Amino acid sequence: MSHSNTWRLLSQAKVPILMAALVVLLVVFALAANDRRQCREACLKAGHANYSYKRERFGDATCDCITRDGRTVAAPPTGR
Repeated sequence: MSHSNTWRLLSQAKVPILMAALVVLLVVFALAANDRRQCREACLKAGHANYSYKRERFGDATCDCITRDGRTVAAPPTGR
């Protein structure tokens, strides 16, 4: 196989690879947005003024509720 054929095959493979990477990123962002929404809903349902959601590492996130007087407390379970 010549270099021009190899380059052509690699350039044709770029589009599916980029599309797959885009799909993976969209799924990751959608899951993170869902976790953030569940955190917010759990805190507001429990009567707290606000929430704090932090992603520390891939897969590790913390959800805390902020009370009306500004204290941070553990969030109630989200039901997952």
